[in-house]
Amino acid sequence: MGAKKTSVEEILARAKRWAEEDVVEADGLAVHRAIEALDLEFLLKGFKSPLDFGTAGLRGGVGPGPGQMNCSLVTKVSWALGEFLNKLRPGVVGALVVIGFDARPESSLFASFAAAVLRGQGARVVLSDKPMPTPVIAFSVRHLRAQAGIVVTASHNPRGDNGFKVYDDQGSQIVTPWDTEIATLFRASPAAASIARLESGIEGLDDQVVESYLWMVQATAKSWVPFSEQAERGSFPVAYTPLHGVGAQLFERALSGFRSLQLLSVKEQREPDGTFPTVPFPNPEEEGALDLLLQLGKANKCEAAFAHDPDADRFALCLPLGGETLTRLSGDAVALLFLDSLFEQSFDAPRAIVSTVVSSPAAKELTLAAGHRFVQTLTGFKWLCHAASEEENFAFAYEEALGYCFRAPAPFTTVMDKDGLLAGVCMARMIAREGGGRELAKRLLAIYKRIGQWGSFISALRLEGDEGKSRMESYLSRIRKDPPHSLGELRVSQVEDFSLQMSARPWYCGQQDLIAFDLVAQDERSPVREGRVLLRPSGTEAKLKLYLHLKSNYRGEAQFPVVQALQGEMAGRIARELFDAEE
Repeated sequence: MGAKKTSVEEILARAKRWAEEDVVEADGLAVHRAIEALDLEFLLKGFKSPLDFGTAGLRGGVGPGPGQMNCSLVTKVSWALGEFLNKLRPGVVGALVVIGFDARPESSLFASFAAAVLRGQGARVVLSDKPMPTPVIAFSVRHLRAQAGIVVTASHNPRGDNGFKVYDDQGSQIVTPWDTEIATLFRASPAAASIARLESGIEGLDDQVVESYLWMVQATAKSWVPFSEQAERGSFPVAYTPLHGVGAQLFERALSGFRSLQLLSVKEQREPDGTFPTVPFPNPEEEGALDLLLQLGKANKCEAAFAHDPDADRFALCLPLGGETLTRLSGDAVALLFLDSLFEQSFDAPRAIVSTVVSSPAAKELTLAAGHRFVQTLTGFKWLCHAASEEENFAFAYEEALGYCFRAPAPFTTVMDKDGLLAGVCMARMIAREGGGRELAKRLLAIYKRIGQWGSFISALRLEGDEGKSRMESYLSRIRKDPPHSLGELRVSQVEDFSLQMSARPWYCGQQDLIAFDLVAQDERSPVREGRVLLRPSGTEAKLKLYLHLKSNYRGEAQFPVVQALQGEMAGRIARELFDAEE
């Protein structure tokens, strides 16, 4: 009982200090009212534990306190970034920082606070005057030769969340030493109310920069999918949704030159709306998120459907595979289409393809068979682009979570982050070149005929309660000490523990809390010949994440959905076996 009382006292003390130092009077008053009413549910959200400066920045629910996103927290992290930039360039005044934001309710306000804080530290700030796709800001950092970039976005997180994403001077999501040093400064930052803000002198993002981005998109797509527009045949309606995000306007402009492609947008989801009225989880990978898109596609007899997530850095594709129904492809399957198009071209030297360890082995098979180089990194797009920057002949990077990065032809600026808009334009050109979505689906099936039918599946186990994190750690420890010998009737042929530092692995594929199991069939009658299963904890919550990649013999177009269903059953069984072991 005493420990609980002390804990409450600590939370009340933190809340009182925060309310006195809050830069937004309404937030401070809300905290004072919660203290007076002893509203512990309200106070625990914001003051039980602070948000960690994690993957490229901060992300969490919006509300007062160090455990949520708010103006005071944005003020403190912006100060930390400004301090870091000033130390990084001693004696040089006026680091250039580009800032953008998505369409969530607080994003514009958070971005304006960040801009004013950085101006107060002597930085030159370019701030977008309207919600902007994340890849446009990543492009702008490199195009303007800025020293850093910020995007206020929670990407595809549920409504009520927001985030603060930081780019380095190469336009890539930050890694060490940027992240660790900014995090240290953030933890030691002064009270938000004492941090100077200067609202004058903030520059707008020039329209010409956005035009340059669009030119780059069109030039890159033409180099990636070369064919004469005169060869376009037929008329192909494609259903599309930006999921209430910021992608529609620029995407439609980028596609304006296509005579054969008719983009049919989901009207209820076309306009930016950060409250996401039609979908609680605006993530194209979430069950039900694309229901309206698929309904529109069916009603208009579309052979393809496209989706962007709310900040337009991810791209989802739906095609009719082995039947009439539009089905969302995995990120790995979409990558195979992009790679197959690339490998049709001739090069003076092998190209480097970069992907993460949790992505499908299919991409590696296709790449090596074509005589190119395959590079693997840890999970997280920041690792992909930093690895790509070390490869002279880098061509393409992708992660299974619907993220794709394309090298732009000279003299255009490459977006060193995932770019859903560019991915969508490249895919539109592929559909026009192939003669429709059904023909593009046949191309994917032809790839599987060459390398085997790979299926990719994702599963997760959420561990509820205060003890969830400790349960997760205990479970992973047990698995490491006593790994399974078989999973779903497949023999475990090898176990790789990425928490151990291996000297043979490069820095971008170093240590991570991740376990990989390689699988092979024990019975020739098994519908699955081999596989790779990867298990890791979520970096933001008490949740175990499972990536399952299973390979079967290709049996033809008619049998494709049958084999896929058998793979799904096997994946479900493997997930149950692993997750039941936690109980």
